[in-house]
Amino acid sequence: MSIPPELRVLNHQLSTVSTAQLPQITPLLLRNVLRCQGPLSSPSTNAAKDDGSEATAVHKLKNHVSTLLRGKSAEGRFAAIILVKGIIDVGGWEVLREAGPWVTGLLAILTKPDPVASKRLCIITLSSIFVMTHQYQSLVREITTPNLSPFVTSCLALISSKSTGKVLEVPASLTESVLDAFSTLMPRHPAIFRPFASQIRQVTRVYVAPTFCDGFFAPDSLKESARSLAVLLHQTAPKNTSGEEWGKSVRELVKEIHATTDQVYRAVVEDWESAAGYVSQPVDVNEELHGGGKSKEDYPAWTGIDAGLERLQGLLGYLEEHFKHHTATAVTVPLGIIDDLLTRLMSIAAPQPSKNGSGNGGMRLHPAISREEREGLWSGLPQTYIGVMEVYGILIERLQHNFTSLAQGCLEQITWTFRTGKQDERYRAKAYDVIATVLPLCASGLPKPSIDRMTSVIASCCQELRTVEEVVPTMALKDSSGKAISNGVANADSFLKNKSILSSADVYDSAVVRSAKVLLPLFFTLLPQQHLEAYTRAELDRTAILSHHREAMLASVLSPFLGRNGKSLPSILPHLCRAYPRDPAVEALLRPRLPVIRQSGPVMDAPLEEELEEDDDVAMDDLQPVNEQEEFSENINNTTAASTTTTINEAGSTDAATTSTKAKEPEPNHWGTSAAQNKRYARRDPQTKDLAAPATSISEGVPRVETTSHSTTVQSTTTIVDVVEEEDSDDESVHLEAGLSDSEEEEE
Repeated sequence: MSIPPELRVLNHQLSTVSTAQLPQITPLLLRNVLRCQGPLSSPSTNAAKDDGSEATAVHKLKNHVSTLLRGKSAEGRFAAIILVKGIIDVGGWEVLREAGPWVTGLLAILTKPDPVASKRLCIITLSSIFVMTHQYQSLVREITTPNLSPFVTSCLALISSKSTGKVLEVPASLTESVLDAFSTLMPRHPAIFRPFASQIRQVTRVYVAPTFCDGFFAPDSLKESARSLAVLLHQTAPKNTSGEEWGKSVRELVKEIHATTDQVYRAVVEDWESAAGYVSQPVDVNEELHGGGKSKEDYPAWTGIDAGLERLQGLLGYLEEHFKHHTATAVTVPLGIIDDLLTRLMSIAAPQPSKNGSGNGGMRLHPAISREEREGLWSGLPQTYIGVMEVYGILIERLQHNFTSLAQGCLEQITWTFRTGKQDERYRAKAYDVIATVLPLCASGLPKPSIDRMTSVIASCCQELRTVEEVVPTMALKDSSGKAISNGVANADSFLKNKSILSSADVYDSAVVRSAKVLLPLFFTLLPQQHLEAYTRAELDRTAILSHHREAMLASVLSPFLGRNGKSLPSILPHLCRAYPRDPAVEALLRPRLPVIRQSGPVMDAPLEEELEEDDDVAMDDLQPVNEQEEFSENINNTTAASTTTTINEAGSTDAATTSTKAKEPEPNHWGTSAAQNKRYARRDPQTKDLAAPATSISEGVPRVETTSHSTTVQSTTTIVDVVEEEDSDDESVHLEAGLSDSEEEEE
């Protein structure tokens, strides 16, 4: 078997290129490795049957990599790590079963003074090897079991000190790689991680809810990795106790959040009373605001209102993380104490000044707290609300319909805080998302006062979807004092100061607009429309039309509004048809097609006066009025003792003409008149321009096939043909079966 050229190139480059230059050609080396899947994954038994040239080349490549991995050059070890990862990914089982020496070499690199990039790649490669061996019990015994414990020990030594327990000052990227590797391997090998649980918990506690008082910056990705690993630590508990450990962790975290809230909310005299039995701890208002750092197992210390709000938001993120991961066993969720905590956090809102400029809007403030601390609390409340709503969101996602008992309370809390947090765009986006998920659980049973309190949310959602075209044409040129400019000369840059002028991309691409678009149709379909005010419903309709929101317009048409006085708002169906003339849903809404009604009796054969072709359309120009009395006298002499009535409902085609033998008396229509429902026509012969066909009529009613039999004496014969003429046009389709008014009949 011939050797692939990529394999020859690999061996040649590793033999000729100097070790110092290997990192520069690493992308080329890795590309060639990925193209050698055939030789690398070929079983050794097949290689023995061949001439051995390909097996020799593969063996030579592995020797090159092993030499670089054990070498003294940091550049060579860097290239070897990348090659090991690529070869194992491509070769699979055949390479993995011989990877023991490579694992030993990679573990040795973690203890050497190599660059951070090399150590991160080494951690990623070893994690990948341990994950791949998990499905092979023999490889777990040979590779994972003897090497995983040294791997955990080496990784912990990179980021923390075992003697003091303090976190070392290492790059955040290295710490994140270590925590991610532990999160990947811990669910697969919890027993091996059990001896290291306390040390891992001590490391993650620093990054779960850091503050600026810690003296280092932690990116969001590092926080998420630390929280994820801290949640997974319950799996290292002894057998059958991991569920209890998870519940214990949640309850301790709720207590910690309460203790932090006691400090952060001390500027306000809270009216909240715990329904779960929590008693607030006394706070010394004469001391500086502080918390944490009371013991070795406690979170790091913090000082000041800004650091306290940051710690509070971090702990809420940690609580949310508990519900993102699967647990090893079934757990009991302490939902009561969690809801009690979230209710407390949402019970505080920034005070609104009264009309005379004084007052706190009913909020009781602590007189011993400085103004700076109170203002710092007001500025941080929207971010705290976001953390609470994220917890609500993950609870709804996990519990689904089991959250129904708490759904209305969650909605009330969001509408209560919306006045304070609506200035924050992230708050509005999160509020729209949570409301959209909670409305299906409780909207049908909402009382009118609750819907009235949602008016501000509805108005804000409508405002998000206002387009630029609505605002810009109505603007007038004004100077700085607010007076209109008469001479038409204005500073072009003044337009940039107007907050109403936004680019279309900013309006339609932001996260808050996307959330508002999802929420808007739910106001039509889920809220009880009888509880909405007329002006609120009109604003919803107007927003749906101006924003060209298809789903909202359809929902408005399908959910008509009836006011208290019994009058209904006009339907926006014309606007929907104009905006989406070819949409299938709009077409189905405009022209519903009922199923064909089965024949209820035998069809009696009757001679046809004229055979209508299948593809012929009966046009209105070919139908002429016929004197009903003359036709009656002419047909009464030719009738028989039986009759059949058939209505043809196929558009554009008539297969047969049928006869009716009983003349119906005019019946009153829905306007209260007694005008005849059907007007009879005769078809004009195109050659002689004379009446060559029997009288026909345009029948009113839904399209159907109906057959009846009569055994009474026949008095008259009438051919009935329902004609439906459809034109494929952008404007409309003409339906002639809908019936004609008296004025239209005279025009015909």
